Amino acid sequence: MRAYLDWCGERRVDPLAASRPQVELYVRWMQEVRRFKPSTVSRRMSIVAGFYRTAVIGCQLEDSRPNTSIASAGGAQPSAPEVELAAEAEAEGRVEECGDTGEAIMAA
Repeated sequence: MRAYLDWCGERRVDPLAASRPQVELYVRWMQEVRRFKPSTVSRRMSIVAGFYRTAVIGCQLEDSRPNTSIASAGGAQPSAPEVELAAEAEAEGRVEECGDTGEAIMAA
């Protein structure tokens, strides 16, 4: 993560405001300038993706994915344990609304 944040800093890119093309430039930089192997690029990008996923969950960023039903899009549906955890959190009052979006999130 430090490498990505350093890369952003050198280019005066706010990591929380970075666009997809800017992240893709980071990937190309790793491939072409740093000459990292594909496995290294993949591992580093999984860390960056986790950063953005956490930022969305923590309401620091808005989810930019299309608002479509997972089932109708043919994607994976939540697993039974995920559904159970969400129901348990709601029953115990551990669900809060996220900022202006009103999206429900589990509180710590």
